[in-house]
Amino acid sequence: MSKIAHWKLNDNLATDVVIDEIGNTNFGILSDAGGTATTAAHSVDGVIDRALSFDGVDDIIACGSDSSIDNIWDGGGTAVVWMKADSDGEGNLGRILDKSRWKLQMNNADTSVLFFCEWAGDDGQWSFTVNGSVFEMITVTYDSDSAANDPIIYVNGESIAISEDSTPTGANRISDAIRELFIGNNISASATFDGKLDNIILFDSILSASQIRSLYRDGAVPFFRSRYSGNSAFRLLRRRFSPNSSF
Repeated sequence: MSKIAHWKLNDNLATDVVIDEIGNTNFGILSDAGGTATTAAHSVDGVIDRALSFDGVDDIIACGSDSSIDNIWDGGGTAVVWMKADSDGEGNLGRILDKSRWKLQMNNADTSVLFFCEWAGDDGQWSFTVNGSVFEMITVTYDSDSAANDPIIYVNGESIAISEDSTPTGANRISDAIRELFIGNNISASATFDGKLDNIILFDSILSASQIRSLYRDGAVPFFRSRYSGNSAFRLLRRRFSPNSSF
């Protein structure tokens, strides 16, 4: 698997820069029209170290449109994000990730998320259920080479049922090249996420179920250990990762 971008969102400085650990010029710039546009002002406890909070009003991270993050779904790609939604966000459609031609967003409830992809005919839209009130790892895998393909979506390392709200049609998916990628909002800053985002990763291939489970373990193990002590942490981890569990 090949990472093409990785925003750990551990940034906690008196600056507006959000670092991409891969270094493909995809550093984000944080804006907060009604507050303090520094990562220190938005830094909160996360899953792995720190996370960044969004107020559902005017926060946004702009990550540019380097060719490395253009058209990641062509031939198959994967997007991973840890999220905790406090509500469904601005306009009830708070954005998690938005590249205009595709987006991952809240869906009129803090327990519903929508994946959208623009096609030459009808656009593809798939929704699924989340907890909303706790950190969860959302993973979207999708191959846009055919309109017949559906995304496979995972929550906390488990493949889940999704609803196809709109079936894509047309000869091709609409290219998102030159479209800027935004974290926590859209291009017009009118769909602010309300909650916390952490550890966002983009891949240029479709991860396997076992690879996704490994990513979840990488986040969940330190998360449980940092919040529970001794036997409580051991019992939670054993229950989550038992060979007899559904993971």
